[in-house]
Amino acid sequence: MTLTSNISFWSNGFTASFQANNVSDKAIDGWTVKIKKDGFTISNIWCAEVEETDEYYVITPMTWNSNLAAGSFTSFGIHGVGAIADDFEYVIE
Repeated sequence: MTLTSNISFWSNGFTASFQANNVSDKAIDGWTVKIKKDGFTISNIWCAEVEETDEYYVITPMTWNSNLAAGSFTSFGIHGVGAIADDFEYVIE
C-alpha cells in the first residue's frame, strides 16, 4: 500500500485529500492509515472513520471501501485545525 496526499492550507486550518493505493498484485481486505498527531486536530473526515490514540489518528475504511482489488485505490479526506506538515509522519497497513 502507498498513500498520496494533496493538502490545501487556509487561515487556521487545512483540507487534505488522500488516496490509499493497493500497489500489490493481490486484493486487500481492510486497510489502516495512522497519521502522527503533530500540531493539528482533525475536525471532519469523509469516506473513512477516525479514532485517536496517544500518538496517532487511526483512519480505517468504511464498509464499502475496505476491499481494494489489486492495482486499485480509494480516496478519503479530512479537514483539520492547525497545521499539518507537507511531510507528515504516517504508517499505512
